[in-house]
Amino acid sequence: MDPAWWFTGIFFAVLIKLAPKFRDVSVSLFKRTMRNRSARFKRALKNGRHNIAAVNYQSVKSQAFFVMFLITVALYVIWYSAGPLREIQKTSFLVFIICIIPMYAVQICWLIQDNLARELVKEYHKLCAPKRLNKSE
Repeated sequence: MDPAWWFTGIFFAVLIKLAPKFRDVSVSLFKRTMRNRSARFKRALKNGRHNIAAVNYQSVKSQAFFVMFLITVALYVIWYSAGPLREIQKTSFLVFIICIIPMYAVQICWLIQDNLARELVKEYHKLCAPKRLNKSE
């Protein structure tokens, strides 16, 4: 008689009981995280839209992330064409995915910053653009 079946039975029974609670907690945590992220984004827009220097800074920061992304992609293309990355892909696909995560991380950082810069420029133009003159005057 192997006592492992007791552990397996009890473990999975407890796991099945706790799965709905874990799902509820993870869903509420995800919602709270997204709500906080949205509030932080809106606060950054509200605080920076009056200052042209802040708008320019965010735009330049977005361009710097884009250049960093292009350099990262170029390095990965060189690394792949030279052979080491291709050998890693042939050896273990999981290690290959782990190796290219930095490229995707840089891309995500660039996209987030680009979105912030674009929205900040839109908000600045809403506030500071001259009022359109009535053409009939």
